[in-house]
Amino acid sequence: PNEVAIPANTDVTFHLPNDGAAPHNFSIDELDISVDIAPGETKEVTITAPEGEYEYYCNIPGHKEAGMVGTLIVEPSTTWASSERPL
Repeated sequence: PNEVAIPANTDVTFHLPNDGAAPHNFSIDELDISVDIAPGETKEVTITAPEGEYEYYCNIPGHKEAGMVGTLIVEPSTTWASSERPL
């Protein structure tokens, strides 16, 4: 997806499947996250981040330019506690 929202300062685990034939990567520079995912493999990464917006992308050459990029929106935990938004 090109945008994902999570609550701030809360462990959120992302499942990162690569169903394609080429290697991929999940990177968030500001959070020091870089996960390589081989074809046919699924990796997990748990993110705990302060409130803000962070760019995530695939760091394989040409993939970000091809549109493999999005925004992680980390919202105040109180927003999540008072809403019905699923994780």
